[in-house]
Amino acid sequence: MRKVELVYFASCPNVGKVRDALRALGVVVAREVDQDALEPGHPYRRFSSPAVLIDGEAVAGSSQAAASCSAVDWDSVLPKVAALARGDCPVGEIGLFSGNGSQRSGTDRSR
Repeated sequence: MRKVELVYFASCPNVGKVRDALRALGVVVAREVDQDALEPGHPYRRFSSPAVLIDGEAVAGSSQAAASCSAVDWDSVLPKVAALARGDCPVGEIGLFSGNGSQRSGTDRSR
């Protein structure tokens, strides 16, 4: 299995659902990163919440200047994330991550 990280901020309404779904799909999250505990400017603060990284590469969520809740259809995305985590396909083969903020919701968490 690959190294899976879950990046989030504590008040995100989706983090519990994503955490539980990953567990139900048999994905072992090696590290959880609470963005609120990170120093300003830390690279993980740029991700929406929640975001899933596999082997250091973001595969679900989005990246933008101000952290916000991920507006992702998690029910369809998480099985693909599980396949990536198992090594069923190379990371990057499934285009889940949005680096342009297109999965961003209206909840702005500017810091």
